[in-house]
Amino acid sequence: MTQSAPLAITMGDASGIGPEIVAKALARGNQRAVVIGSRVVMGDIVRRLGLDLTVRQVTGPEEARFEPRSIEVVETTQILELPPLGVVNAISGQASFDAIIAVISAAKAGTVSGIVTAPINKEAMGCAGIRYPGHTEILADHSGAKRVAMMLANDDIRTVLVTIHTSLRNAIEKADFDAQMSAIRLAHESGKALGIAAPRIAVAGLNPMPAKVGSSGMKKSGSSGLRSRRRGPRASMPAAPGPATPSTCRPARVASTSSWPNITIRA
Repeated sequence: MTQSAPLAITMGDASGIGPEIVAKALARGNQRAVVIGSRVVMGDIVRRLGLDLTVRQVTGPEEARFEPRSIEVVETTQILELPPLGVVNAISGQASFDAIIAVISAAKAGTVSGIVTAPINKEAMGCAGIRYPGHTEILADHSGAKRVAMMLANDDIRTVLVTIHTSLRNAIEKADFDAQMSAIRLAHESGKALGIAAPRIAVAGLNPMPAKVGSSGMKKSGSSGLRSRRRGPRASMPAAPGPATPSTCRPARVASTSSWPNITIRA
């Protein structure tokens, strides 16, 4: 992969807000990026928004010229008739999936330097017979990654999720000891990969009544969390003063007495 390779932006769901977000972002200019999706859809949204942009189709990211006031689209699904806006449909679901698969291939080939994804509609993908709950699972399956977690990041904090795309009940059940430790290890490795020499890791726990677990008729969890089984990696982030609340971030060393999918890294 070379530094000159552009970013690739998937179009997202053609019937949703994805194309509009992409078009407005690229209208600001100065982005070395290509859109992966449909030239027809991107051309239509540019017209609807009244943007002073030209939409040009290219066969691959390497053909992009990044001319001012232009959007260059690598077409992955040939849409002849525009799908209706705001309506769940199989055409838009298939097109969004095709774009994700194409952008993964481009990233693996080194023709793009990074992937940016616009919003998709899981119901629309389901209408097309595609059974994935979200981007993360598609990226995991088609990139060949064995260990995967979603990270939400900004300049100050990075949050790694233990579970995703599931109900609150299932999240609590799935966030067992092994799942939490896997996320902690990934958080640590990812922090170092992002240039943080000694990542500080904290685990946020769901524990509505931390002092009364098992009392008042409450059922004790079969998995009592990280503390009762093993102490996690040491972390230098200080514990919050006072009793724990559902939103308290504790150091990974003491962790939480119950499971909740949220691992945080600080530099």
